[in-house]
Amino acid sequence: MYEKGAVLVEIGEKEYALVYKGERILRDFYNEKWTRSFYRELKKSFRIPEQLEAKLENFYKLIPKLSDDRKFWTCFNDAGTELRWSNVTEKDIEKSINAALANSNGGKLWEGEVAREMSKHDKITDFGNKYDIIKNGKRLNNAGDIDVGSSKYIIECKESVSKNIDKDEFLKQFDKYLNPKNEKYINPKNKKSVLAIKSFKDNAIDVSHPVFKELQKRGVIIITDLNQIKNLR
Repeated sequence: MYEKGAVLVEIGEKEYALVYKGERILRDFYNEKWTRSFYRELKKSFRIPEQLEAKLENFYKLIPKLSDDRKFWTCFNDAGTELRWSNVTEKDIEKSINAALANSNGGKLWEGEVAREMSKHDKITDFGNKYDIIKNGKRLNNAGDIDVGSSKYIIECKESVSKNIDKDEFLKQFDKYLNPKNEKYINPKNKKSVLAIKSFKDNAIDVSHPVFKELQKRGVIIITDLNQIKNLR
């Protein structure tokens, strides 16, 4: 790996980082199952330089990188789509959250409330941030947006859900967070997905609805009260 510019660095007790082209493309504990599997896969290519370099390049492309003007982040997702999104500062995020909390629109207000509560437990990294698909540096179309993002979670906020819920629309939305093969996959750091619902219209449905059961089956965490946010770990 060294000949191809990759260096394995021990950064703690049984904790390692793989550095390639100055970027950390992997950091984990050696006893983690996925990490051991990853190193075994690389080891298969140690004597085949072209394969080794290709694998390292693939991981390198998946790492978000800041543009020279520090305005945008870019990376490729697992489906091979190049994504770009704004580099927002903590000050920018705080300003946007405060604006949402003062908004008369129920949906925006709920997003602000969720973000404010989440900020007590985890660092907020996205708030209404739009992710674009780009090609040769130019925007093609929008891949999606993240209502509230933290270091560990992507939270989709719904101020109200009725009995006429659109199953396909819900599943399509979360597929962008859950399915790496989706060309619009906007979860490059593989964060856990959360659906935050403020209310069920006319109390006609609840979390036992088949759509929500399907989302939970796919790994989505559903919360219906701000107090439940503190239980996210």
